[in-house]
Amino acid sequence: MSHVSYIDIEVNDLQALAEAARSCGLEFVENQTTIRWYGRWVKDYHGDDAAYKHGVSPSQYGHSTHALRVPDDPNAYEVGILDNGDGTYKIYYDHYGPGKAISDRIGRYGEKLKQQYVKAKAVQALAKKGFTLKSEENLDSGTLKVTLKGQVSLA
Repeated sequence: MSHVSYIDIEVNDLQALAEAARSCGLEFVENQTTIRWYGRWVKDYHGDDAAYKHGVSPSQYGHSTHALRVPDDPNAYEVGILDNGDGTYKIYYDHYGPGKAISDRIGRYGEKLKQQYVKAKAVQALAKKGFTLKSEENLDSGTLKVTLKGQVSLA
């Protein structure tokens, strides 16, 4: 069965995405043009996050510009990263069967990957202002608490 889901996030920084992927235990693979998935769309998944409902045509399934993969599981499905041609990327994956290995790392709707991407972008921006990551903590609420260190100049 093919259960191809879209991860609702605006990605415009592949370096931050690669860092987010590492934080989730995945590997970013640059220029990988195909991904592992069920192999054909059988029109069996129509959830709100179905990729075809978010601009990823079924003809694009299995194709990618870059990919994310589980480094220690050669049978796991992979995450496809599609270039929109405007500096942004769409993210999608098949979450059924061997796709569970991806879901376990990024969250069923990609929430862990999204959280880590936002963290990477924030840390990047704040590093330019002299801040560094001191610690991070996953709270029971699902929130990621990030502590930075640095000095603010009020002059």
